[in-house]
Amino acid sequence: MDTTPIAFPHAREPSAEDRDRAIAEIDAAIELVLSRMAVRVRLTGIAFADLVAGPAAAHAQEAHVGFRIERDRATGPTTVTVGPLD
Repeated sequence: MDTTPIAFPHAREPSAEDRDRAIAEIDAAIELVLSRMAVRVRLTGIAFADLVAGPAAAHAQEAHVGFRIERDRATGPTTVTVGPLD
């Protein structure tokens, strides 16, 4: 697994690997909530979160877990909140 940090902001087009990495981070948060290790998980600054919001929301809905994406372009990066259980 590549652990190289992704530069922010992103000046290039996302690759399939970039999308997969973003989905994997959100899926990991969903698993934390499902396993009751966390009530809610907030992920801030996930690379390309806006591009995977649709599939990520579908994964959360299928798992009966809350999903919210916050885009505050004026003050900072995108934040994804996963949880609580529905």
